[in-house]
Amino acid sequence: MKLIYITNTRLPSEKANSYQSMQMCYSFSKVFNEVELWTGKARNTKELDNIKDVFGYYNVKKTFIIRRFFQFDSFILGHLNEFIWANLRGLVYSINTCLHLIKYKNSPEVIIYTRTWHLLFIYMLFKKIGLVDNKIFYESHKLSKSIVKIISKIDGLVVINQYLNNLYKKSNIKQVLTAHDGVNIEEYKDISTYKFMPNKKQYTILYTGSLFSWKGVETLVDCMKYLPKNFNLVCIGGSGKYLSNFKSYTSKVLESSRIRVVAHMPKGGLLKYIEIADVLVLPNSAKDKMSLYTSPIKLFEYMASHRPIVASNLSSISEVLSNKNSFLFEPDNAKDLAEKIQKSTSLDCGDIVNQAYKDVQSYTWDKRAENIKKFIE
Repeated sequence: MKLIYITNTRLPSEKANSYQSMQMCYSFSKVFNEVELWTGKARNTKELDNIKDVFGYYNVKKTFIIRRFFQFDSFILGHLNEFIWANLRGLVYSINTCLHLIKYKNSPEVIIYTRTWHLLFIYMLFKKIGLVDNKIFYESHKLSKSIVKIISKIDGLVVINQYLNNLYKKSNIKQVLTAHDGVNIEEYKDISTYKFMPNKKQYTILYTGSLFSWKGVETLVDCMKYLPKNFNLVCIGGSGKYLSNFKSYTSKVLESSRIRVVAHMPKGGLLKYIEIADVLVLPNSAKDKMSLYTSPIKLFEYMASHRPIVASNLSSISEVLSNKNSFLFEPDNAKDLAEKIQKSTSLDCGDIVNQAYKDVQSYTWDKRAENIKKFIE
């Protein structure tokens, strides 16, 4: 069986969707006879444009093929209304990829798997007029009522948490699989195991990931006002205006000696910061629906890191975390977050950390690929 995974993300990219697509294609290549990743041709940032080895950047083996197809360049169209260029870009790319899928008609062993919702409309139109006939599966990371009708006509839907699963089933979508995001545990094998070290001179709080407001990063900065001066914060991730805006916010709230903000970096550099961290924080906000739809990759990476985790008590997160493997705090409550951080450093968290590591064995990219393949079959 051959799987064609279609997305229109930049490669390489600092974004989680690119990382997830590469990890999944690598894991899919272990359970499918052949895997191709189709994505768009696009200019990249100056930093990433010089990277020639995409597989090396994501630390995956070259066990699948990457094919790039024409799409409107977001760096050129970025000055237009975001809604207009995003949809124009998605539609043109989807038409182009569907034209290339025509040759696979009458090839039932070829399966189409996509995260690009525009593709569903174009593909089903092509199918209606007899140009394509392969099974197609869609992976959704949020509920979009505008595409529920078209989703009901495809062969199956994969969602990243149970909350989304329930929402789609209420919309009469029956073929739905919940497949949370995952982690490559092997990447974390060299991180030292947890050691309880009370009364340290300095404690390091670490956050990794995007700097969008719904990620709760401002609450994380605000909580520092309630923590002793020997607690320092390191935030790694983000780029462009989000990174600039976050730095501007931190400078107004916190003295520079207590916070370090570092732009997005490859996994190898990130692991060095996890090694020196005392606690890992996932502070998603409850003010935005995106926090209900998410399955944060960092959540599973944190669980594999042998460090205490402090996370927002949101349904999307509590599907995986509990008081047995983490410290949960009230979302958007800086004071409660500070209290839970202090608790995680003042108690011996050996059992909690070990439970998180035990639990994350069920959330690897390989197991996710196996579950999706069973669903497809």
